[in-house]
Amino acid sequence: FTLYELVEKVSRIWGTCQFVSPGCANAGTKLRVGGSTGFDAIMTGHSHPDGTFGSWGGDTFLMSSSMYSSSQYWYRQISMSSAASVYRGYYSSVYGFSLRCLQD
Repeated sequence: FTLYELVEKVSRIWGTCQFVSPGCANAGTKLRVGGSTGFDAIMTGHSHPDGTFGSWGGDTFLMSSSMYSSSQYWYRQISMSSAASVYRGYYSSVYGFSLRCLQD
């Protein structure tokens, strides 16, 4: 899946997943490795500007190629914590998020 396809699949199955949305409950469980959707997200967490890492094993953050502003980009967060949901937001480009590469 591309990030766009992920958004479409999540929206189709669980409704609109904007930030924290009750319609996204348990979506993270279904999108992780071994989940029922075939997306197989690995919970890689993210890196901080100081070189430390956060959320490893509990979340994955997928960076979009779409910029929110000149220094912030859109992302999707697949979370295994709390409600195992999918969130959408924007974040500073100084943080490191995962990319999903697809072979053409």
